[in-house]
Amino acid sequence: MRYALRSGLLAAESIVHGTDYGSLWRRELLPLLRAGTVNRFVFNLVGEGGWRYALKKLGEGDAGLDPAQALPTFNTQSASLSTRALPLSRAAARPQLRPRRLPVRVVPMPGRAQGYGADLTGMDIFEMMQPTSNVASKEVLDLTGRKGLVVGIANEHSLAWSAAEHFRNAGAELAITYLNDKAKPYVEPLAQELSAPIFAPCDVSMPGQLEAVFDAIQERWGRLDFLFHAIAWARKKDLHGRLTDCSAEGFAESMLISCHSLIRMAKLAEPLMDKGGSLMTLSYYGAEKVVDHYNVMGPVKAALEASVRYLAHELGPKGIRVNAISAGAVKTRAASGIEHFDELLNETMRKAPLRRTIDACEVGRAALVLASDYTTAITGEVLFVDAGVHIEGMVFH
Repeated sequence: MRYALRSGLLAAESIVHGTDYGSLWRRELLPLLRAGTVNRFVFNLVGEGGWRYALKKLGEGDAGLDPAQALPTFNTQSASLSTRALPLSRAAARPQLRPRRLPVRVVPMPGRAQGYGADLTGMDIFEMMQPTSNVASKEVLDLTGRKGLVVGIANEHSLAWSAAEHFRNAGAELAITYLNDKAKPYVEPLAQELSAPIFAPCDVSMPGQLEAVFDAIQERWGRLDFLFHAIAWARKKDLHGRLTDCSAEGFAESMLISCHSLIRMAKLAEPLMDKGGSLMTLSYYGAEKVVDHYNVMGPVKAALEASVRYLAHELGPKGIRVNAISAGAVKTRAASGIEHFDELLNETMRKAPLRRTIDACEVGRAALVLASDYTTAITGEVLFVDAGVHIEGMVFH
């Protein structure tokens, strides 16, 4: 138990300071699997992304362990974990693992204290399910037959990618876009993994590209059920400089790409959503309160959230819902442009009621809910997925 706690804390520290998952795997996750002592507290510290990477490495045979045997199974009467670490036979069939999905079932321990505390044996324990050979694991929510557009995937760390995975796993058929030829090699394999029938360039600053995407959707499907908008941009000097010093050209450019693009997409999607639909976009807490180094993007995201409310008002009579997800700090390509981002992650972990940062998968699940029929009465909202950071004020003790 001491080893598991130490490893979990070190792993969490590694993530906060930007250590890549490869290093995290070698230093912490592989020893944890071999040691066979894990509980939910350690799982939360390591993060779901870390465990998904572990599943991927097991599937590749990197650990020399049989994935079907090395994955842990919990004893529900104790806080210990039993793993069978057997050598991986070359002849053994390797199950096809979904590297970015880790099903977890919480198993309450009767008669023990619930929640976090110093006594780790007093916590609930979780059970990591055995890997499945199904390539497309089904979600709890079903989007079978739905058609969706996801704009803004840059690579496999993008929040838009996590959303796309959940949409596809729920049965939806997706159209995927990429920014330009430079981005295409990173996005194309992901689109292929999703079996996306529509894969097209979409630089909203280039005349005609966005319209071409919707023309392709009209030609192939004739309709659209949901849209996930995840693009934002600012000139480097404006993002790193004071808002006071932001140029008119830079401000206008940020607004056009980050905010007005949603309005354009809503206009193009409206005739394709004749039976209703869901428009979603990504925002951040800096739209509501001042966040150091967020600078020009604060007012831009504030405008985006206001646009969400006005679009929801205007499109509501046609059954089209419009919502924003205000995601907590996550290491993505977009976030890398923010100065002192590691400090922001540290502050998030310190301040958040859940005492952690979030995982991209949690944003993806929220997007899935907003795309589904379970939120047909929710529109014009900003849904915070930030471990509770947004509720905290001046807390001294």
